[in-house]
Amino acid sequence: MAQIKLLDCTLRDGGYINDWKFGKTAISDMTRKLESSGVEILELGFMKNEPYDEARTVFNDMAQVKKVIGHKKAGVQYAVMAEVVNPLPLDMLTPADAQGPEIIRVIVWKRMLKEGFEYCKGIVEKGYKLCVQPARVSQYSDEEFIDMVKMFNQLDPLAIYVVDSWGTMYQDELLHYLHLADKYMKPNISVGYHGHNNMMQAFDVACAFAREKLDRDLIIDASVYGIGRGAGNLNTEIFAKFMNEKYGRTYDLQPLLAVYNTYISKIYDKCKWGYSIPYFISAKYNCNPNYASYYAAENISPVMIENIISTMKPEERIMFKEENACKALSAQWKNKLGIIVPTANRPQILSELIKSMSAAIMKYNVDLIIVDSSKNQETKKVVQSFQQEGVTNLIYDFYDAPTDRLSIDNKVIYAYKKYAAKYEYVMGSRDGLSLNLKSFLPILESSVYDLLVLNLPKRDYYGKDKDYTDCGQLFSDLVQHMSILGTMIFKSELVLSVLKECPLNKETNYSLWQPIAFFEYFASHRFRAAYRLTNAWTHIIPAKKNHYSFWHKLTLWQWGERWYKCISSLPSVYDKYKPAVLKFSLYDCKPFSLPFVLHVQKLGGWTPLKVYKNRKYLSYVCKTPLWKLYAVSLLPRAFSRQLFKKNWEDGSLLVTKRETQD
Repeated sequence: MAQIKLLDCTLRDGGYINDWKFGKTAISDMTRKLESSGVEILELGFMKNEPYDEARTVFNDMAQVKKVIGHKKAGVQYAVMAEVVNPLPLDMLTPADAQGPEIIRVIVWKRMLKEGFEYCKGIVEKGYKLCVQPARVSQYSDEEFIDMVKMFNQLDPLAIYVVDSWGTMYQDELLHYLHLADKYMKPNISVGYHGHNNMMQAFDVACAFAREKLDRDLIIDASVYGIGRGAGNLNTEIFAKFMNEKYGRTYDLQPLLAVYNTYISKIYDKCKWGYSIPYFISAKYNCNPNYASYYAAENISPVMIENIISTMKPEERIMFKEENACKALSAQWKNKLGIIVPTANRPQILSELIKSMSAAIMKYNVDLIIVDSSKNQETKKVVQSFQQEGVTNLIYDFYDAPTDRLSIDNKVIYAYKKYAAKYEYVMGSRDGLSLNLKSFLPILESSVYDLLVLNLPKRDYYGKDKDYTDCGQLFSDLVQHMSILGTMIFKSELVLSVLKECPLNKETNYSLWQPIAFFEYFASHRFRAAYRLTNAWTHIIPAKKNHYSFWHKLTLWQWGERWYKCISSLPSVYDKYKPAVLKFSLYDCKPFSLPFVLHVQKLGGWTPLKVYKNRKYLSYVCKTPLWKLYAVSLLPRAFSRQLFKKNWEDGSLLVTKRETQD
């Protein structure tokens, strides 16, 4: 009488998730528990020609498998898997014996059927029962599938499988191949089903196979909690329950639940598998699910994953190659983002920046535009050296204009005018920041935002992402943060509109680095902005060392006079927010805090005369009484240097997050 057998492949197919590193003790304990569940066939792992590790279920010698099996349990057959594309050489395979596994299952690719037949023939000659696993039966025409069945009939295998490797096939399609196999296989050969859950069909298909009532044995593959590559497999515990209730079987579910609770759940916490939209997309396009895994790991949205896979050639979808995955991803990002980096006389820092970002800008096809005003050729030589090494997404532009305190702003404006039209989005960033493109590029995929403001979680005041369509609220919340180069990504259409409509000949809005012109524009135009918390950047170490010296000498101008005039000049829609916004204070930039003032004073940028000249603005931009600012300006620079060093390094003068909010 025909029988339906359940094969558990947890220790083999599940290994795609954790590189087969279940652990020595876990392998032994899982084997015992799976045996006691009553499954007819227990697959223990892969046979491969690679170094053996007793903590992994990958073996290169049958003695290693025998050690895992120990004493065989009556009623259970033991199996291992091999693959023709990367086979364990037959001369390394010892003949079958009573202590080892009875079954070797072989993954056979259509393009290697002849090699597969010869390899399987050698396995049979060594006394093993053979299961033939033709990968992706969907690629076989009826005639090709029949010919494949007839070919392997010659070896009298234990089973020939219908394999839905990528979970792409509907029930009727798989049943069609089942009937072809049943019609052309010898009567003594079992037919197997191995499927994946990319379209959530593995259980329904297995049930449909079981209901066919063939005159031959049927083998159904499953794994605990569906652990397996891509969207995973049929769940052993679910199909065992089905068999108990519909076919009077007596599988013990408790050991299966124990395997899940003790081992599989912990693996799942670290490495997720199961149905997901990326795997559905890979199934939709009959694509290797490793592409879905790759793009999901890259934090790519389902919409872009579909765009990428749909544009790949059918033959490129079959074998996963990281080179092809990167190429397809890069094509999607072409001209999406240009990053403008103004710099001058800092070749070492720029070299570190490019080194840290070169792989990412090539991978995502993002251009790094170096706008240089150095006094020598050293910076240009740095860029050229990386270009010669194959970093093609680098653009060098020499900015030949007088160097003054407005140079950086002018360089950014110059670059926006010259390059914005080429890209969908543009970003200005400091040469001291290494940008983590992976963390924020996916936000740009939908192209719905005119402005994206980034912040690090540790610098955040709000604790959540926010969207904005109200210019006053955006101004109140973020204008201070937006004054830091490297935090903003603009849609190029917006930049070009601002450049056209807002005059740049006024001191109060000349700067696109400080985004005052944008707020002039937002006051009379609709926009959509987003604030997102993400690990968007890290500091280049050499740049961080002189971070506190960069603007300090110009503090009274930058955050006093200039800030006051820029904010005050904005339209009346912002009036109710201006008093609070004028008092500039950020997480790590508090221009009028005691540590900051001491540092400015020791650099010679804080003198009684400068305080006096800026007294009008200081009353608006800081909370510190004017007399205290005068007092600090009178301190000897050497004394200020020591006081700053002592208090800054021991943290006693640091302002807390709460204090900053207040």
